[in-house]
Amino acid sequence: MKESMTLGERLSSILEEKGVTVLELANKTEHSSLHVDRWCSDSIIPKATDLSDIAKALDITTVQLVELLNL
Repeated sequence: MKESMTLGERLSSILEEKGVTVLELANKTEHSSLHVDRWCSDSIIPKATDLSDIAKALDITTVQLVELLNL
């Protein structure tokens, strides 16, 4: 059974796997690096439209982005 994680943990994991920095994702999604950092630390939750933008910027599907989440 796969271990579940928070959205921030999942996003941080994908960034690490893909070698993408918070600043690079911020630029690709047109958000500040502080905003993206807050997503990664689970301080704020991305809006549904942001999830789509994040997935597109990381060249993954939204399903891949949210898989393994503890919902």
